Amino acid sequence: MGIARVQAPAISQNAATSTTITNAFGSNVAAGNLLVAVCGGGASGVTHTVTSPGATWVKIAEFLETGSPQVFSLHYAANAPGGATTVTNTYSVTTQFRGLIIAEYSGAAISGVLDVNTTGLETAATTTPTDNAMVTTAPGDLIVSALSFRNATSPISAGAGYTLIDADTTLVSDIGAEDRIQASAGSIAATFTVTGGSVASGIMSAAFKAAVAGSQYQAPSPSWFLQQRRWVPWQGSGADLPAAPAGLWVPGTESQYGGYY
Repeated sequence: MGIARVQAPAISQNAATSTTITNAFGSNVAAGNLLVAVCGGGASGVTHTVTSPGATWVKIAEFLETGSPQVFSLHYAANAPGGATTVTNTYSVTTQFRGLIIAEYSGAAISGVLDVNTTGLETAATTTPTDNAMVTTAPGDLIVSALSFRNATSPISAGAGYTLIDADTTLVSDIGAEDRIQASAGSIAATFTVTGGSVASGIMSAAFKAAVAGSQYQAPSPSWFLQQRRWVPWQGSGADLPAAPAGLWVPGTESQYGGYY
């Protein structure tokens, strides 16, 4: 089936001072799906830590875009737990102009999902900020790219072949994110589009592998086996045979003697 974006709430951002920022998915996350987060905020030395209940988040890259200056970062959580999910980014120090973009994807591998990534590139003023190329190893990879742009007064949109997840339009967090599916493995360099003027920026990208048919098996839990037990009636009668537990024997329809299998 391949990877598909399930949902992505609007960017969460705030110009006030705090050590955290949150963003919540509008619908319950499906168990086993991939979550991706793009964070912005903080000057040199500030670090980002992303969390959500029950999920294990991995920071792919964190980069200082020096013009703003601003730290931005890209994170993921594979095989996420299902249910209502609020994602939190915690800053190492109190920070202004914070932003958080999140997205959920189905069809991604539940382990070993990260294929390749770039680590951050600062670009000169341009209308098409473009990342370094990365070479993917699997067909059907999900490509997610993050942008930190320098006080752009022009709209930020996705590059050719990409779809915008969301982007700041109010000069608060100065971040954006886009995605696409790469049909065949090989070299790819993400790009954004700035309409109406050039902008200097920082950019980074990551490629995530799709699930391979038959590779998503997980061993059943012990409670699953207990739930599969069935009462099998035995023919005949006798005080030496075990009686059926309450509620499992209906007189006249089956024997009251039997056992579990």
